[in-house]
Amino acid sequence: MTDATLTPGAPPAPPSTPAEAATQLAQLKADPNFVKPFLAGGPSQLKQFKDLHELIDCGDNYDLAIAGQLAPGEVQSSDHLQNIGAASMLTGVRPEIVRDVLAGTHTVTAEEYAKVKQFKADRMTDKDWSARLLAGDSEAKREFHLMNIILSGDIRAA
Repeated sequence: MTDATLTPGAPPAPPSTPAEAATQLAQLKADPNFVKPFLAGGPSQLKQFKDLHELIDCGDNYDLAIAGQLAPGEVQSSDHLQNIGAASMLTGVRPEIVRDVLAGTHTVTAEEYAKVKQFKADRMTDKDWSARLLAGDSEAKREFHLMNIILSGDIRAA
Protein backbone atom coordinates (compact mmCIF):
# COMPACT_ATOMS: atom_id res chain seq x y z
CA MET A 1 0.00 0.00 0.00
CA THR A 2 1.31 3.42 -0.83
CA ASP A 3 1.50 6.18 1.74
CA ALA A 4 -1.60 8.27 1.08
CA THR A 5 -0.87 10.83 3.77
CA LEU A 6 -0.37 14.48 2.94
CA THR A 7 2.90 16.27 3.55
CA PRO A 8 2.60 20.06 3.69
CA GLY A 9 3.97 21.57 0.49
CA ALA A 10 4.40 18.20 -1.23
CA PRO A 11 1.95 16.49 -3.55
CA PRO A 12 0.41 13.35 -2.08
CA ALA A 13 1.66 9.97 -3.28
CA PRO A 14 -0.64 8.65 -6.00
CA PRO A 15 -3.02 6.05 -4.62
CA SER A 16 -2.91 2.54 -6.03
CA THR A 17 -6.21 1.16 -4.71
CA PRO A 18 -9.78 2.45 -4.47
CA ALA A 19 -9.51 2.50 -0.67
CA GLU A 20 -6.36 4.63 -0.83
CA ALA A 21 -8.07 6.97 -3.30
CA ALA A 22 -11.06 7.34 -0.98
CA THR A 23 -8.76 8.04 1.96
CA GLN A 24 -6.80 10.62 -0.03
CA LEU A 25 -10.01 12.29 -1.23
CA ALA A 26 -11.27 12.56 2.36
CA GLN A 27 -7.95 14.17 3.36
CA LEU A 28 -8.13 16.64 0.49
CA LYS A 29 -11.71 17.60 1.35
CA ALA A 30 -10.49 18.54 4.84
CA ASP A 31 -7.54 20.57 3.50
CA PRO A 32 -8.40 24.26 2.95
CA ASN A 33 -5.35 24.54 0.67
CA PHE A 34 -7.12 22.11 -1.69
CA VAL A 35 -10.75 23.10 -1.14
CA LYS A 36 -10.40 26.82 -1.82
CA PRO A 37 -8.74 26.48 -5.26
CA PHE A 38 -11.01 23.51 -6.07
CA LEU A 39 -14.13 25.57 -5.43
CA ALA A 40 -12.63 28.36 -7.53
CA GLY A 41 -12.32 25.91 -10.45
CA GLY A 42 -8.59 25.25 -10.20
CA PRO A 43 -7.73 22.90 -13.09
CA SER A 44 -5.18 20.79 -11.21
CA GLN A 45 -7.56 20.34 -8.26
CA LEU A 46 -10.46 19.45 -10.57
CA LYS A 47 -8.27 16.88 -12.37
CA GLN A 48 -7.10 15.37 -9.09
CA PHE A 49 -10.70 15.18 -7.83
CA LYS A 50 -11.83 13.51 -11.07
CA ASP A 51 -8.89 11.06 -11.10
CA LEU A 52 -9.51 10.03 -7.48
CA HIS A 53 -13.22 9.48 -8.16
CA GLU A 54 -12.40 7.33 -11.19
CA LEU A 55 -10.18 5.07 -9.06
CA ILE A 56 -12.75 4.97 -6.25
CA ASP A 57 -15.42 3.93 -8.76
CA CYS A 58 -13.27 0.92 -9.71
CA GLY A 59 -13.55 -0.41 -6.17
CA ASP A 60 -16.37 -1.95 -4.28
CA ASN A 61 -18.08 -1.37 -0.97
CA TYR A 62 -15.33 -3.22 0.93
CA ASP A 63 -12.77 -0.68 -0.28
CA LEU A 64 -15.11 2.14 0.71
CA ALA A 65 -15.70 0.62 4.16
CA ILE A 66 -11.96 0.25 4.77
CA ALA A 67 -11.56 3.92 3.84
CA GLY A 68 -14.44 4.84 6.17
CA GLN A 69 -16.54 6.11 3.27
CA LEU A 70 -20.27 5.78 2.71
CA ALA A 71 -21.50 3.95 -0.37
CA PRO A 72 -22.91 6.01 -3.24
CA GLY A 73 -26.51 7.08 -2.79
CA GLU A 74 -28.66 8.46 -0.01
CA VAL A 75 -29.60 5.16 1.64
CA GLN A 76 -26.86 3.11 3.28
CA SER A 77 -27.20 -0.61 3.93
CA SER A 78 -26.71 -1.72 7.51
CA ASP A 79 -24.10 -4.21 6.27
CA HIS A 80 -22.02 -1.40 4.83
CA LEU A 81 -22.29 0.68 8.00
CA GLN A 82 -21.28 -2.35 10.08
CA ASN A 83 -18.32 -2.93 7.75
CA ILE A 84 -17.18 0.68 8.23
CA GLY A 85 -17.32 0.15 12.00
CA ALA A 86 -15.51 -3.19 11.82
CA ALA A 87 -12.79 -1.80 9.55
CA SER A 88 -12.24 1.18 11.85
CA MET A 89 -11.73 -1.18 14.81
CA LEU A 90 -9.01 -3.05 12.91
CA THR A 91 -6.57 -0.14 12.80
CA GLY A 92 -3.05 -1.45 12.29
CA VAL A 93 -4.19 -4.57 10.44
CA ARG A 94 -3.15 -4.76 6.78
CA PRO A 95 -5.98 -3.66 4.42
CA GLU A 96 -5.94 -6.94 2.46
CA ILE A 97 -6.62 -8.85 5.69
CA VAL A 98 -9.39 -6.44 6.68
CA ARG A 99 -10.90 -6.91 3.20
CA ASP A 100 -10.88 -10.70 3.61
CA VAL A 101 -12.53 -10.36 7.03
CA LEU A 102 -15.26 -8.05 5.70
CA ALA A 103 -15.85 -10.24 2.65
CA GLY A 104 -15.93 -13.43 4.72
CA THR A 105 -13.13 -14.99 2.65
CA HIS A 106 -10.48 -15.24 5.37
CA THR A 107 -9.07 -18.75 5.81
CA VAL A 108 -6.30 -20.27 7.92
CA THR A 109 -4.58 -23.63 8.12
CA ALA A 110 -5.40 -26.02 10.95
CA GLU A 111 -1.84 -25.55 12.22
CA GLU A 112 -2.19 -21.72 12.27
CA TYR A 113 -5.50 -22.05 14.07
CA ALA A 114 -4.06 -24.36 16.77
CA LYS A 115 -0.97 -22.20 17.37
CA VAL A 116 -2.97 -18.99 17.63
CA LYS A 117 -5.55 -20.63 19.89
CA GLN A 118 -2.75 -21.54 22.32
CA PHE A 119 -1.10 -18.14 21.92
CA LYS A 120 -4.38 -16.38 22.76
CA ALA A 121 -4.93 -18.60 25.80
CA ASP A 122 -1.41 -17.71 26.99
CA ARG A 123 -1.95 -13.99 26.38
CA MET A 124 -5.32 -13.92 28.13
CA THR A 125 -3.78 -15.38 31.30
CA ASP A 126 -0.83 -12.95 31.20
CA LYS A 127 -1.79 -10.25 33.72
CA ASP A 128 0.58 -7.64 32.29
CA TRP A 129 -0.63 -8.15 28.71
CA SER A 130 -4.29 -8.18 29.80
CA ALA A 131 -3.77 -4.93 31.71
CA ARG A 132 -2.19 -3.34 28.62
CA LEU A 133 -5.11 -4.51 26.49
CA LEU A 134 -7.67 -3.11 28.92
CA ALA A 135 -5.73 0.16 29.13
CA GLY A 136 -6.00 0.53 25.35
CA ASP A 137 -2.39 -0.25 24.41
CA SER A 138 -2.33 -0.15 20.60
CA GLU A 139 0.03 -3.12 20.16
CA ALA A 140 -1.99 -5.30 22.55
CA LYS A 141 -5.20 -4.32 20.72
CA ARG A 142 -3.61 -5.14 17.34
CA GLU A 143 -2.51 -8.56 18.64
CA PHE A 144 -5.97 -9.19 20.07
CA HIS A 145 -7.64 -8.30 16.75
CA LEU A 146 -5.22 -10.46 14.76
CA MET A 147 -5.76 -13.42 17.07
CA ASN A 148 -9.53 -13.06 16.73
CA ILE A 149 -9.29 -12.71 12.95
CA ILE A 150 -7.29 -15.93 12.71
CA LEU A 151 -9.59 -17.80 15.08
CA SER A 152 -12.71 -16.64 13.23
CA GLY A 153 -11.44 -17.66 9.78
CA ASP A 154 -12.51 -20.82 8.06
CA ILE A 155 -9.99 -23.65 8.26
CA ARG A 156 -8.83 -24.57 4.77
CA ALA A 157 -7.82 -28.02 3.68
CA ALA A 158 -4.08 -28.73 3.79
